[in-house]
Amino acid sequence: MRILGRINSVKVPVLLLVSMMGSLALLAACANEPIARPMDDSPPTGKTAGCYVDVYEDNDFKGQFTRIWGPATYQNLDFNGKNYSSLISSVIVGPNAYVRLNDGDERENHSVWMVPGQRMSDLGKINFNDKTRVIELRDRAPELTPTAR
Repeated sequence: MRILGRINSVKVPVLLLVSMMGSLALLAACANEPIARPMDDSPPTGKTAGCYVDVYEDNDFKGQFTRIWGPATYQNLDFNGKNYSSLISSVIVGPNAYVRLNDGDERENHSVWMVPGQRMSDLGKINFNDKTRVIELRDRAPELTPTAR
């Protein structure tokens, strides 16, 4: 069961009947589990619709999460009173976002690019679990540059 809403940052159990394609689905919520998905798709002022990434503390889109809007580059991952630096385990990229996760290591500087609509349920599969320290969001594809051989 999942929490489907918050009131004043407090988890609220919800029991809803939702019509989905003509049938009813029963959605139950339990106060001991985190919110599954953000409810609001409206971008803040100065941000682009669909240019966001949802970051989750745990694999499989579980645990606490936050929606980060772009276009922007975030060197500091403090959102909603929590620092997500080194806590991100799964991500969902918005429909109009290109997202670069960076480990912030000045010596090695490892990055992972993700494309619109991409879902990564376990960043550990690409050796990036809990390593993100910088997030870059773009509302258009990055320009590709040839690599040195």
